[in-house]
Order: sequence, then structure tokens, then C-alpha cells
Amino acid sequence: MKEIHALDSNSILKLYISQKSLHKKLRDEIERVENHFISQQIREVVEENYDLGKVVEIFEIFGGYTSRAFRIALEKDGQRKDWFFRKYMKPKPEAEVLFEHDLLLHARHNGFKMSAVPIPTVEGKTYVSKIQGEDDYRRQHYFTVYEFLEGEEPYDWDVNEMPRSSYLGIAKIVAEFHHSVFDFDPEGRLNSTEPPILDFIKELPDKFRFYWEEYGKAGIKNCFTDYLQSQLDYLEDIAGKLIIYDADLRQLPVIPIQCDLHPGNFKFTGDECTGVFDFEAAKMDIRLFEVALGVFNCFSSWLTNTAGIIYLDRAEEFLRAYNEKLLELKSDLFPLSDMEKKYFCEALQLSNIYMVQWCTRVYHTDMTKDHYEYFYYLQHLMRSIHWVEENRDDILAMLNRL
Repeated sequence: MKEIHALDSNSILKLYISQKSLHKKLRDEIERVENHFISQQIREVVEENYDLGKVVEIFEIFGGYTSRAFRIALEKDGQRKDWFFRKYMKPKPEAEVLFEHDLLLHARHNGFKMSAVPIPTVEGKTYVSKIQGEDDYRRQHYFTVYEFLEGEEPYDWDVNEMPRSSYLGIAKIVAEFHHSVFDFDPEGRLNSTEPPILDFIKELPDKFRFYWEEYGKAGIKNCFTDYLQSQLDYLEDIAGKLIIYDADLRQLPVIPIQCDLHPGNFKFTGDECTGVFDFEAAKMDIRLFEVALGVFNCFSSWLTNTAGIIYLDRAEEFLRAYNEKLLELKSDLFPLSDMEKKYFCEALQLSNIYMVQWCTRVYHTDMTKDHYEYFYYLQHLMRSIHWVEENRDDILAMLNRL
């Protein structure tokens, strides 16, 4: 027999420190192996499926939530060139990938040069499909090589204070994109995982309650989950009021939309806006939703003293620049109509609640994320929802000046 002695606190602390050290080493080793895996996978995908040369450098571009993105340098015939490489991480139907790629190629065919187009493989496809892993880890992924858009990315959806020339440039690029894809025929290749916003909004109150219940089942209770719980009834009330009558809805143009318009998805050279990217969420929907989402993301203040308000003077300039660009292009897509102005407040709230959906869904996908960060996002969105409700008259007065 051997007597077992209880450890004193110093001994327990030593064991704890030892375990923490082992955990860090294991985490670092997993990250190192993963980096080797993804770099080798990129080489195999590119060199076996494209006629673009050998991969000589790989740099990961951080910031995305549903894909992994890389700037890759390829060398062919002594010439070096940069390309953009995407690995779609979120399970996607092939139809969605084709919709995105065909849309970008259609825009380019119609003269739009402010976005990168996918590069064809040796077989003429715009993507590579590969099965990765086995058994429970078996997944299908899509990979695409795009042109590389030059320029800087100084903004994000929560970093949106920019010079006047920059947001006017965004408005003009959005108008030019809409003009270039107005005649796009999706041929049934719609975004199957997300319905049009007016149908989607009907699902969201139940989704918010589902996410909150899932947080509880996982034992997650923090300032983010508590705040979401406190807002569930209000979100349901606002969502229930967002109705566009059928007779009016038929007068709103339905076009392909990028569906993620925020300053972080635009390239800049100095203050000049030079490109737009990230069309992964592109789908067919009402043009009004896209324009309102752009206004919300560009002009809803994140500053402490003005958090949640929408700068209506800047929004007015943005919308006027959008309209004027369509007129300059002699586009078949008309500027914002009186019917679209009538429902603009509803579209702003659709945009707000759409972003609440993003916030709660992303946290549900990975509940180890920083809950203070997502509380910050959610609090901003709720402030903006309240602001729009309280300032409808001022918003409509702004629209009437266009």
C-alpha cells in the first residue's frame, strides 16, 4: 500500500503552469502544421489546375468570416505576378459559386473594371472542387484564383469615418456595378441558402431566439447573450413592421446585389476609391436593400458621442452621387424612384436587422469568440435601429431633397 498525499497549493500551481505550457506548445504546433497544410494545398490547386506558373510566395489576408483569402505570387517564364486565392470555408452549393463567378464575368463583359474576375482553369472552369479529409472530417471545398486588386484597405464596417471624396467614390462604383449587371440573367442560379430580404426578415426573430437558446445550452452567459435576450421582443416588434405591400414591391427593381456593402470591401489609393471586392454573398434582391445597406454601413457612426446615428448630410451626398452616376451612364436602371424613397426607412431597418443576424450567427458559429467584441457590435446595431425609428421624418425629408 502507498499513502496518497494531497498536493499543496504551490505544487498545484506548478502543475497548472506546466499544463499551460504544454497547451501553448500544442496550439503552436497545430498552427504550424495547419500553415504547412494550407500552403501545400494552395500549391497543388494552382499548379495542377491552372496555367499561371509556380507558386513562389503566399501571404494570408485576414478579416474574412466565411473564406480564407491569400495573395499569392506566381512565376512563369521569368515573370512574377500577384493573384488573389480564395478557399471557400463555408459549405456552399455549386450554384452559388457559379452565380458569383458568372456575375463578375458579366460585369466585366459590360465594362466594369473595378472588381477582380475569376481566372479559368486549364479545363475552362472558374473554380476547383476538392474533397478534403475523411470520415467526420470529410468536407468539399471550392477554390478560385482571381485577379489581384491593387490598393489599400483602410476601412471596415466599424471603421467608416472617411473623406467626402472617398464615400462619393463608393457611391459611383456601386452605381456603375449595378448598371453593369442590371441585365444579368441568373438562369436559376440563385443564392439558395439565403432568401430575398423581405422573406428572410420573417425568419429572423425565431433565429435570434434560437441562437440565444443555443448559447444557453452551451453554458454561455455573458454581456452579449444577456443583451441579446433583453432585445428579443423589440427586434421581433420592429421586424414585424417591415412590410412592403405587393403592389408597391412590384415597382421596386430586382437586380444582382453584392449584399455586403461596407467600407472594408472597397480598395483605395489615397482618398480615391479604386475597387470593390467580396461578392461571396451576392444574390438577386431589391436594389433598395443594397443601397440602404451601403448607407447604413458607410454612415452609421461608431464614434462615442454619436454612436448609432446616421449622418444624413453624407447619406444625401452619397445617394445623389449614385443617382447622378446612373444618369451619366445613360443606364436602363433608373435612379432611386419615389417608391424606393417611400420605403427607405424600412430598408434601413432591414439592413440593421440583417447585420444583427450576421452578428448573432457568427457568434453562434464560434462561441469562443470575444463576447465583448460582439456585445459592442450588437449594441451599436440596436442604437441605430432606435435612431432610425426616432428620426423617420428627417430621413424622409433628406430623401425628398434628392
